Amino acid sequence: MALQIPFTVLKDFLENGKNRIQGLFLPPDDDLTSIVTTLETGLSGKHIANGGIGAVQLASGAFRKLVFTGANVTSTPVACTLTGAKVGDIVVGVTNLTDATSNTSAFESTITVADQIQQTGVVNYSAKKFDILLIAKGG
Repeated sequence: MALQIPFTVLKDFLENGKNRIQGLFLPPDDDLTSIVTTLETGLSGKHIANGGIGAVQLASGAFRKLVFTGANVTSTPVACTLTGAKVGDIVVGVTNLTDATSNTSAFESTITVADQIQQTGVVNYSAKKFDILLIAKGG
């Protein structure tokens, strides 16, 4: 049987920790530690029902999906033009459209120069087209 804890009790513990108000019934510290760990690490798929996140929950500008051409790199890094990228955007993935392969590791993981991505792999990608998914800064 699950133990139900009133919200005010959890609120008191989260605000006051071990110095909680005397006289309030609380479950064992291990149970409270488990609750705090879940709150600190965030919710996971088990907390969100199938279909629980949709277009209404995600802003249309949360992601950027762009296409660019690689560079012929003899020493790194080398800038590739990535029109629309903003400083601070996070690179989720880079797909080589020409060869249908993933090349995420050949590029910087966070955009450092607006409208560019730094190619860090010493490879000739000058004839390759890439598709990139970015998490927009602040998105």
